[in-house]
Amino acid sequence: MSNLILQSTIFLENKSRITQISYHSGMTCCPFHHDKHPSLKLNEEYFFCFSCGATGDVIGIVARMFDLSGYEATQALTADFGISTEPG
Repeated sequence: MSNLILQSTIFLENKSRITQISYHSGMTCCPFHHDKHPSLKLNEEYFFCFSCGATGDVIGIVARMFDLSGYEATQALTADFGISTEPG
């Protein structure tokens, strides 16, 4: 998840809203509260902040960071990565 999120167009277009993410051993500073020390566990399946309790998946973190609904976050990510939403 972490590499996919960081490569996403929505992140690249909104760099000014994102504090520098230092990804080390799956831990980073949480973007949802003032965090000086890494408290957010970020991996391919989920994120979890040990300080504020924020948790979710890739759709949840994009939705929360950019004030989108789950549907809007899903659409942004599918567009960013060229994933078809058509059946079959």
